[in-house]
Amino acid sequence: MANGNAADDDTENQSESVSEGTTRSDGSNLSLHEKTVNPVTGQVEEDEGAKEKTETEKNSLLNKDTKVLSESEKEMLTLMDSGNERNRGIVMHHKKIITELKQLHRFVLSQKAKEHRRKTAELIKDHEEEIEQIKVEQASIMKELMETHLQSEEMRADTALSQNLLGMMLPAHIMEKIELGVVPEPESFGCVSLFFTDIFEFKKLVASVSPVQILKLLNVLYTRFDAVIAKYSQLYKVESVADTYMVAAGLSSHVKSKEDIAECTIQALNCCIELQGLVKSMDFSEIVGEHGVKLRIGIHSGTINAGLIGTKMSRYCLFGDTVNTASRMCTTGDASKIQVSPQTILVLGEDDQFEFEIRGEIEVKGKGMMRTYWLIH
Repeated sequence: MANGNAADDDTENQSESVSEGTTRSDGSNLSLHEKTVNPVTGQVEEDEGAKEKTETEKNSLLNKDTKVLSESEKEMLTLMDSGNERNRGIVMHHKKIITELKQLHRFVLSQKAKEHRRKTAELIKDHEEEIEQIKVEQASIMKELMETHLQSEEMRADTALSQNLLGMMLPAHIMEKIELGVVPEPESFGCVSLFFTDIFEFKKLVASVSPVQILKLLNVLYTRFDAVIAKYSQLYKVESVADTYMVAAGLSSHVKSKEDIAECTIQALNCCIELQGLVKSMDFSEIVGEHGVKLRIGIHSGTINAGLIGTKMSRYCLFGDTVNTASRMCTTGDASKIQVSPQTILVLGEDDQFEFEIRGEIEVKGKGMMRTYWLIH
């Protein structure tokens, strides 16, 4: 009996636990229905009506929640649309403001440019007369400068021409004194090498050729001689008279050493060789026909006295026994040869670049017997 009562109590407790109500989290009842327990199987069985009622209640709650959610979404969408519309309005407003600012900026720049041009125009207008006056003054100054420049060029050309002409007539050291305003005094040179040239049998040539052709011959010949002489720095053409051509080496104001004197003599001998070669290579048949033109050259070294003579057409003249002896070396020479005095060979010192051949003893006017040499090369 006791066991039977205990079983009955357990069945009642299970029925109570199954039949208790279900509540939501917010305290409201979801559903209340009775459940029965099968005494055979011990399984809890729900009433069919209660099931349908429960389902209906659940669907009602879901619809209610869905409706609340839809209203919230609509409210959110409305707020978002309102915000987007406001943003668009702000953007459009900003664009409008930027456009207005750009227009204002262009307008301000345009006004400033106009004002700048206006002020510039006023300044130019205010100074037009001053500018024109400056232009006139500048033109006048430029004209004066050009005239002065032309005058200076003419003066320089005249000076250069005068110096060139004087340079052809006078030695360099005499020219320097004249340019400094110093009157050149007669002077003596310890050792000068002097050579003369003439045309062999010139008198016979003059007798057979017209004077005009003789002058033409001398002009052609001496023009070429002048060009050769100009290549040697220590040589000075003293004069040319008829067929005689006179050249000095070593006319300078400074004191010369033995080496300087030897160098001057070397230039003179080289020039003699070049002149002989020049005449041998020239063809004078168009001027003198079949008559041959041969050159004689004689050179001597020694003391010379020299000075500027006269004030008009001044000439630099050489005096002394050396001049006479050099002339005799030329006139006693042979055609196409260069006769050299022993004094000239002595001046060369130890220089052995030239080869000489002994001619022997000859009679020299004013000097007696004298041994001379031929310059071979």
